[in-house]
Amino acid sequence: MNTMARYVGVLTAPPLMGFATVRLMYLHDPTSFGYGCGWYWVALAFITEVPISAYILKSIIPSIRAQGRRGERKLAFIMSVVSYVVGTVFCLARKAPRAVSGLFLSYLASGALLAFVNAALKIRASGHACGFAGPLTYLARFVWPVPVLLCAAVALPIVYWARFRAGRHSLRELVSGTIIGFAATQLVVLLYV
Repeated sequence: MNTMARYVGVLTAPPLMGFATVRLMYLHDPTSFGYGCGWYWVALAFITEVPISAYILKSIIPSIRAQGRRGERKLAFIMSVVSYVVGTVFCLARKAPRAVSGLFLSYLASGALLAFVNAALKIRASGHACGFAGPLTYLARFVWPVPVLLCAAVALPIVYWARFRAGRHSLRELVSGTIIGFAATQLVVLLYV
């Protein structure tokens, strides 16, 4: 069961959810990324590749490696937020298609709200749950609402179980992370997209 929980945790990690989101959006409607594949690759780079590099860098940077899981979590959060900020600024400056810049804004809003809640309220809301709920919320808007919501209804309890089993988060942390991801993304969809 612990091995299965680890696999679920890896497969639903925010960078892999980002990859799935970008890929499904592109498969559903390639024109939402403009003409050509340029914005598709930009989205993959800043939503998936840069954040996932934290898991490689954690082994290379001695001070992070010495902190263990705590250092890995901190580096992953920093790399993600930096990537979302740079990606958002790039998309807005270069006038990316609205679906792409909206995706970046939703990631940035989710990361900013998560950082605020964790720092100000000391809840330690789950970045994993936030990085799962936010992309599903965005996919529900851009791809297939009913199948995405059904997928979320089935998958979310599995994600919660895996995070409990791994001893990573409490129910309060998971629920608050889910709410943050959903609320921040929904706000961007309503106001921007």
